[in-house]
Amino acid sequence: MRKILSLGVLVAVFVIGIAGPAGAGPTRTAAPAPDPLDLPDIFCGFDVRAQFPKNNEYTLTYTDGSGTVTHSRTTGAFETTLTNMSNDHAATFNISGPGNLVWNEDGSTTLHASGTWLFLFAPDQLGAGSPGELVLFTGHTVLWTAANGFDQQIVSFSGTTRDVCAAIA
Repeated sequence: MRKILSLGVLVAVFVIGIAGPAGAGPTRTAAPAPDPLDLPDIFCGFDVRAQFPKNNEYTLTYTDGSGTVTHSRTTGAFETTLTNMSNDHAATFNISGPGNLVWNEDGSTTLHASGTWLFLFAPDQLGAGSPGELVLFTGHTVLWTAANGFDQQIVSFSGTTRDVCAAIA
């Protein structure tokens, strides 16, 4: 259940990519094609199927002199189709970003997301009593994730949001 609850983090990590070996410049890695994913009703009150019809993203991973990953940048075309499993209402969203993920010394991460991103927040993930939700953020978002991979805080945001659950209800 903890893995499902940290789905927002997993999506961010998937989008940001995998670190490569240390070198003089960044390592470029193509994002793997994700399999369809069924999300439980904790986000919208109904199950949601996520499919990824377009994925041309890649990640540039940067390391320090000792080979420790310091940050990465992900960019490229990425779309998701989200389907309400109870009534087959669906919508496709361009969630191409781009974004920069910084690994902090305490094990936490800070995501600097620009453009459009889909964030999945489980109940209590943004603090005690916060609801589960699927939200499109368009603009600039800074999202901090604790070293435990679950607790998150929206540090700053400028732009617009869209309730994806309402869009496919």
